[in-house]
Amino acid sequence: MSNHIRSRERPEAALASDSQRRRWLVLAVTVAAQFMVILDVSVVNVALPSIKHDLHFSQEGLQWVITAYSILFGGALLLGGRLAICSDEGGCSWQVSRCSRSARCFPGSPGRKGR
Repeated sequence: MSNHIRSRERPEAALASDSQRRRWLVLAVTVAAQFMVILDVSVVNVALPSIKHDLHFSQEGLQWVITAYSILFGGALLLGGRLAICSDEGGCSWQVSRCSRSARCFPGSPGRKGR
C-alpha cells in the first residue's frame, strides 16, 4: 500500500519540478534579455563619437540617431510582445487592442455597469 501512495506522489512531484524549472528558465531568459538591452544601449552610446566624425553629424543629428534608435527599438519590443500574445493564445485575435480602447474591459471604470 505504501508503494501505491508513492506512485501517486511522483507525478505531482514531477509537475512541481517541471514548474520550478520553467520558472527558472523564464527568469534566466529575462535576465539575459535585460543584459542584451543594456549592452545594446552601451554600444550605441560608444559609437556616437564615431558616427559624428565619420558621417559629419552635428549634435542635433546625433540626437536624431538616438531618437530613431529608441523608436525602432520600442517598436520591435511592441511587435515582439504582440507576437508572444498571439502565439500564447493559439491564434491572433486583436481582442487586446479592442479591449484597451473599451471601458467595458476594465472593472470599476466609469462606463461599466454593475460595479
